[in-house]
Amino acid sequence: MNEKSLETVHAVQNIIEELNDYWPLTLRQIYYQLVAALIIENNISQYQRLSRLLSQARLKGLVPWEAMEVATAE
Repeated sequence: MNEKSLETVHAVQNIIEELNDYWPLTLRQIYYQLVAALIIENNISQYQRLSRLLSQARLKGLVPWEAMEVATAE
């Protein structure tokens, strides 16, 4: 993970901590929190980047699995 990605993960960790009463959070909820805080831009490429980044962060133990909804294919 590069420095920018780690900064985003740290911002997500703060959001998750602040919203722990509302777990599990969706990717969309986290995304719009980051957009509102002007950490990322509001566009599809940033949404997709965040999705990939949070998958990596959960696998590395940086974001708790139980903090986020697990998307299921229907």
